[in-house]
Amino acid sequence: MIALFKASRPLNLLIVALTQYLFYFFLFLKPNGSFDLLLSHRLLFTFIVVTVIISACGYYINDYFDYETDQTNLKTDKLSHRGTYLISYFTLFIVGWILSIWIAYEIDKLFLSVIYLIATGLLYLYSSHFKRMPLSGNLIVAIFSAFVIGIILYAELDTVLSDLWQNTVFDGQALQIIFFYLLFIFMLSFIREIIKDIEDIDGDRKLAYRTYPIVVGVKSAKKLSFALTIVLFIIACSWLYYSWFSFSLLLNIWYVISIILPSLYILILIKKSLLKNDFAHISSVCKLLMFSGLIYIIALGWT
Repeated sequence: MIALFKASRPLNLLIVALTQYLFYFFLFLKPNGSFDLLLSHRLLFTFIVVTVIISACGYYINDYFDYETDQTNLKTDKLSHRGTYLISYFTLFIVGWILSIWIAYEIDKLFLSVIYLIATGLLYLYSSHFKRMPLSGNLIVAIFSAFVIGIILYAELDTVLSDLWQNTVFDGQALQIIFFYLLFIFMLSFIREIIKDIEDIDGDRKLAYRTYPIVVGVKSAKKLSFALTIVLFIIACSWLYYSWFSFSLLLNIWYVISIILPSLYILILIKKSLLKNDFAHISSVCKLLMFSGLIYIIALGWT
């Protein structure tokens, strides 16, 4: 059970849960209760649980299909029986689907349960097919990273489209903040997935995968990740330019330290990277930058 718990990446799941709750809190709950919200506290908790279940399903089915690859790449934290991953995936899938139907019924958005089916289905196809193909799997993971926030906006779409919400939340800049965050997370996740493919190239090649680094070579994959990180850096700097006169000097300084400088650091690391451990380090820095982005949103919400 301990090994199965670790296989669900509990830290990642905690970050997913915190991200959804904090965004919902600052976007909908904190603004003095002026809005007619569909997700009550009880439904919000279940809503977050469903998202966590989707993420856990993705990890389990990915470990199932990557079992041989992970052994080739000398990853020792795997379950002794491969089939346990598959059983865990389908068990969580059924529980999550039932919960999603209940939430969809309660908020009168039945398409929400369809989105759940599409999401878990795409995760299955990602692990079984798309992740073995150049860039398509990377894009799916990046989309799912943005999905964590996007699905909240869909659930409360009527409120988001209201003039009252748009003019009051985050001093009327809520949509700009959401757009920036979704774009930033999408790009950062996309970059990290390419870096991880470079890191795992030996095992992927032995299993005849056709990931982007295998198809074009590590050097070209590095060039793409470097170019995408430049775009990420420009996005980060653009937000700083946009927000410089809107937020406090202290908040802007924190943004430079927590977002701008790490983005620049990733550029330097990609340029200098040669060994597998180098790419593993870049992947870790990308994950820390994702967490820094969440901390920045929290700081924005409390100002």
